[in-house]
Amino acid sequence: MPDDNLSYEELKERLFAAEAALEALRQQEQSRTNHTVSERRYQALFENMNAGFVLFEVVQDDNGIPIDLIILAANNGFETTTGLKTSEVIGKRLTQALPGIENDPADWIGTYGNIALTGKSRQFEEDSRLLGYYYSVIAYQAGPKQCAVTFIDITARQQAEKILQKSEEKFRAIYEQSPIAIQIYDKAGLLIDVNPQTLKIYGLEDKSSILGYDMWSSSFLSPERTEALKNGNPVFVPAHLDFEEVKEANLFSTGKSGILYLEMYAIPLKHEQEITGYLVQMLDVTERKEMQAKFLQTQKLESIGRLAGGIAHDFNNILIPIIGYVEMALKRLSPDDKLYDNLQRVREASERAATLTRQILAFSRKQMLEMRVLDLNPVVSDFQKMLQRLIGEDIELHTFLEPASCRIMADQGQIEQVLLNLVVNARDAMAGGGKVTIETADVYLDNTYVKKFAGSYAPGPYIMLAVSDTGCGMDAEVQQHIFEPFFTTKEKGKGTGLGLSTVFGIVQQHNGIIWVYSEPGNGATFKIYLPRVEEAAQTAKITVPEPTLIYGTETILVVEDETMVRQLVCETLSAYGYQVIEAQSATDGLRLATESQPPPHLLLTDVIMPEMNGRILYQKIAQVHPDIKVLYMSGYTDNVIVHHGILDKGINFLQKPFSIQSLTRKVKQVLG
Repeated sequence: MPDDNLSYEELKERLFAAEAALEALRQQEQSRTNHTVSERRYQALFENMNAGFVLFEVVQDDNGIPIDLIILAANNGFETTTGLKTSEVIGKRLTQALPGIENDPADWIGTYGNIALTGKSRQFEEDSRLLGYYYSVIAYQAGPKQCAVTFIDITARQQAEKILQKSEEKFRAIYEQSPIAIQIYDKAGLLIDVNPQTLKIYGLEDKSSILGYDMWSSSFLSPERTEALKNGNPVFVPAHLDFEEVKEANLFSTGKSGILYLEMYAIPLKHEQEITGYLVQMLDVTERKEMQAKFLQTQKLESIGRLAGGIAHDFNNILIPIIGYVEMALKRLSPDDKLYDNLQRVREASERAATLTRQILAFSRKQMLEMRVLDLNPVVSDFQKMLQRLIGEDIELHTFLEPASCRIMADQGQIEQVLLNLVVNARDAMAGGGKVTIETADVYLDNTYVKKFAGSYAPGPYIMLAVSDTGCGMDAEVQQHIFEPFFTTKEKGKGTGLGLSTVFGIVQQHNGIIWVYSEPGNGATFKIYLPRVEEAAQTAKITVPEPTLIYGTETILVVEDETMVRQLVCETLSAYGYQVIEAQSATDGLRLATESQPPPHLLLTDVIMPEMNGRILYQKIAQVHPDIKVLYMSGYTDNVIVHHGILDKGINFLQKPFSIQSLTRKVKQVLG
């Protein structure tokens, strides 16, 4: 009940106290309401934030080491970024929620356990192989033995960064390992970087000496090319780099010498149509230029060879009647006759001409070869005395032969001709005396050497024959022409110019390689490489004794499209007692052979004729007369009866030009 005895002041005091209590209750309720609203707001934020959140409590062993984590709370972002249901994992140990997590390289237990215990916050990125995600993490102590972790899935970004990194590594590798020299210039045209190939071309150890080089000062860039580049257009620049000029201009220090041939491609680098720098690619084409020059030289020699072979063939057909009719005339004259000596000189001149044609044929690779396996060392040794007599006493001759055998497939006479010509060439280069050295060696030519010096030849084992002298030497211009027929540096009348061209042809016909090195005043070295063979060396072919009686009575069918040659052969054979049937073409020869009764004993035929070749003619006649024998005659070899200049087995062959004696003896030998 109200106290009726309260004074006004006391009543007023109680009223104020009641109002204060009521206000306190009202504020307390408002605070409770505000807290609920705030809690709901933060709960909504917690549940709906994109970042994952998880609250852990550390579990320790007896030694205080973290061994597990209990999941106290987690948000929807946790589900999204881990794939785990919060309703299924809250309250569980982490090792239960994620079996195998203790072995994950991310080490969640150790990392978050230590943060919970030490209070040291961390911000880092980690890769969870178990979950297959890459996270950006912020972890901090949320209470005693508790760790709050906020994390964002950055897997896509990380993958993009890895792709970008791999792309950069790939392009860096291309840049570093490119066989093309690459140079990068800034907007002002100053060199800021080069790749290793640039250093290799320039002969530099590092790039420091050339960085800062001004591309606009380069002699490679003409005013037109400079303007094109500055206007944003790429330019192609064929150039050569002379290292002597580089040293004289003191551009950079290099141990290289000589001249490099380069192909350069300069490209403006642009960003939003504005030039930001320049890229220069530079390819060393020196080797290609040298190969092109060698190829052109080979083509030229091939063309000259074909021309020379054709001329020699025709010239042989002219020489045969000259030699033959002169021999006939000499047989009818007495040695005392005043015409005898004149005809003798004609014969000698004809024989010299025949020798020239043989040399031309050797150059054009149309010589007939008798190939066998032989050891090069005895060939050199046996020939040494004759070579010493040839060069005279004022020139020393030394030989250095491979201790092991040097077996090659070759025509011994042609190899001796090569030795003879090279030694004579060396002798003529040493007017005041000197030294000639002959060497043999068993060598292996690798791809690098073959590519540089031998073009299309295959790498492998070869036998080397080298002839060196201490003579006057040759400059590069002379070396370009030394294997051409009739080229000579000797005085008029002192050389035919066929010595080295003959060597070249013989080596080529033996599937060999010839290489020369010389400098003016420093002598010359000729190296010949012939394919090595494994078969045992064969003894020299036993010469069949020439028949002493060269007369005969057999019937011979002569087929030759050159009138003068045919007439001489027919007259000669008739004079030696043979019955001769004359045919001016292969067609006539086939008809006459078919009609002839009794059949001819021997077919004497030219190899190359317009209608059909000699071999086909023989095959057709042999179908009618199986017992007929055949003797082929020709001015140069042809694939009709030979392969690469080597006579097919069982083939009887008479090389034009021939003498009457050679003709009659060969006919008698074939008839038996």
